[in-house]
Amino acid sequence: MSFENSKQTGSPHHFLAQLAGRWTGTSRLWLEPDALTDESPVVGSIQLVLDGRFALYLYQGSIEG
Repeated sequence: MSFENSKQTGSPHHFLAQLAGRWTGTSRLWLEPDALTDESPVVGSIQLVLDGRFALYLYQGSIEG
C-alpha cells in the first residue's frame, strides 16, 4: 500500500489524523486496590508529523501536586 493510499478513509493514517487536536481530562492514580491516591487535571495534544506519517502525543500532568 502506498503512503497516499494509506491516508484514505478507514486506513491507519486516516485514523491517526482523526486523533489530532487538544485534549483535557482527569488523571487518577491508584497504588492499592480500591484506594484512590491522587486525582489531577491533565492536558495533552496530538500533532501529526512528517506529513501525517506519525502522531506525536505531548501531555502535562502532575501527581500529588
